[in-house]
Amino acid sequence: MNPTFALFAFAIVTSLGACAALAWAQREEKRRAREEMRSFLEQIDRRDGE
Repeated sequence: MNPTFALFAFAIVTSLGACAALAWAQREEKRRAREEMRSFLEQIDRRDGE
């Protein structure tokens, strides 16, 4: 295999992996923020119900 091609293929696979990791991290952050907001709204509902 041509070393240049191998390096190019490695760079592409690494870039795709980095993009996938970034997308996963953003999805996790969004999920965590949604859970925090839900918890906050539940606290307000409980306080208003007292």
